[in-house]
Amino acid sequence: MEEEARRQKYEHQQQQEELSSKAYKLFSEGKTTMEVVIALNLRAPEIINMYREYLFNTYNSSTTSRSSTIMSLSILKRLALLECI
Repeated sequence: MEEEARRQKYEHQQQQEELSSKAYKLFSEGKTTMEVVIALNLRAPEIINMYREYLFNTYNSSTTSRSSTIMSLSILKRLALLECI
């Protein structure tokens, strides 16, 4: 019984990671949150959380070049807009 519960938890975690990866790929292709909601058939709050994580990770991985600074400002602006939702 305990082993079954662990297996189910593991499978659920794997599914979540797979969905996050698909969402990140779609975001990197320029898809909107609504397009990702439709493509993955998930609820908007889940996708918004994934988008927030995607933006945060993108911001943290940017370098200090001028183009990266402009991109970072754009990402921060999007993150601030998400906080209003």
